Amino acid sequence: MGFDYVVFIYVTVFFGLLFAIFTGIYFEPRFFHTSNYSKQNIIIGVLFVVFTVTGLASFMVSMSDNMLIRYGIPILFAVEQFIGIILFVRYLRLTYRWLGEHRSAVTLHFNRKKFAVIPKRIVIEAIDGMPNGKDVTYWIYNKCLIAPGFHHFKFRVVVDKRGRSTYGEEELFSYETKVMLRPDGRYFIEEDLDKQCIIITPMFHEIIEYTEEEPMNKEQKGTNNSQK
Repeated sequence: MGFDYVVFIYVTVFFGLLFAIFTGIYFEPRFFHTSNYSKQNIIIGVLFVVFTVTGLASFMVSMSDNMLIRYGIPILFAVEQFIGIILFVRYLRLTYRWLGEHRSAVTLHFNRKKFAVIPKRIVIEAIDGMPNGKDVTYWIYNKCLIAPGFHHFKFRVVVDKRGRSTYGEEELFSYETKVMLRPDGRYFIEEDLDKQCIIITPMFHEIIEYTEEEPMNKEQKGTNNSQK
């Protein structure tokens, strides 16, 4: 039984598209809680469309009589897959390295209701002064990892606006606090719209320690400053 080029292309494209879908689902949560989520969505969407179009084109030209087209487009698709696999392997190496350097890392779980009437999301404005928690946190799928100790969090709760003429976000409120996170701890982060605050709850009945500065949102800060 000889080599069937057409079947090989079909199998390659099929698993290539599955890999693209998997990586999109896997990395989406880390962008969901950043302030540039809309921009990231556009970039990821464009890359996925290019990858999909190249894959489907490889299907269509697999039986073409033009040798350049028949082999050129599938080779381009294979190169795209190869680059994606290299980047994913690099991410796995960075993950193992980060976990090795932070063996007592804290896990943060964010409340996310995909089918809520109002599609709210909690945005990490900054952690310890680093925008979006960059270089402070590390994401593994939907788990946000961070080193234990006191951390200064700045959050925003926003509603995404998507339409023909509008594509952005509306801020409902902002909130900041300093919290002591225990080694190997797991914490659940959710918003309270009535009190306009962010609630950080230990998942294993731990005690949350705040600094002397009480957590507050922007409105509370303005009230305190006027009283002074």
